[in-house]
Amino acid sequence: MNPSRVTTCLLLSLACSTASAQPGEALEMSPEARDAAWSSADAAREAALFSNTASGTAQTSLTLRDGAAAADFVFSGRVTAQSYVYDNAGRPYTHTTVRIDDKLKGSYAGPELTLVQEGGPARDSEDNIVLVSDAQYFAVGEDELLFVDLDLANPVATQRVTVRQRFRIYSGQVFGVDGHGVLLQSSARSAGHTLSWSNDRHPATRFSQFRIGNHTLTKHFRAPATQSTAGEPGPPQARAAAPGYQSSVDIDTFSASISAAVAAGSGD
Repeated sequence: MNPSRVTTCLLLSLACSTASAQPGEALEMSPEARDAAWSSADAAREAALFSNTASGTAQTSLTLRDGAAAADFVFSGRVTAQSYVYDNAGRPYTHTTVRIDDKLKGSYAGPELTLVQEGGPARDSEDNIVLVSDAQYFAVGEDELLFVDLDLANPVATQRVTVRQRFRIYSGQVFGVDGHGVLLQSSARSAGHTLSWSNDRHPATRFSQFRIGNHTLTKHFRAPATQSTAGEPGPPQARAAAPGYQSSVDIDTFSASISAAVAAGSGD
């Protein structure tokens, strides 16, 4: 792992001690059981490990125009495959393949794009799972709209495709990573739109659960923060007055707004 990255790795194991535990011990817990037992004290300890600098996957930008201008490639598509690859040291990497259905900015040769991220089930045991704090969790068959940076010649696979912003498409509407509805507002600062968020999350389990290997883990959402963080629209007082997730923008309107933002930016 590159020590310069602002990330945190966690290892979920069957037993409390990965050094001495052997499969079949009476006190072993599955990853799902350990996940369900996650407490507020655990969450506080985990939060203390995170940098106070938002990662590059933050969901917010001042305007769609700014967000589109910052990304090399913007597209929507469906996740078609996911696999795990291991380096010589046994570290797991998740390879997620997304079919490119609609190109909204930039170009990419080929019908699909593969995103490589550190993390996944351990090579010697699928009951040991490596989690990386800035990883995105995708699922085969789900639709996504991604703003990405491309560095395809980079010898480091995890740096060839970097997700800047991620939006999830569900039932024809657009949501944030954790299920907040995406709302479009006219921008007073420039032509185009800014983003705001619904005051609640969609209850579909796809927004609260994700699979790694053979295990399904559940996100435990903390009380809303008083300021925006990566992947979490904030502040709560602003969201309280916002519409519910049912008012989330439809994918056709959102895609058209991105295309208009790209066209406006190219005229500068």
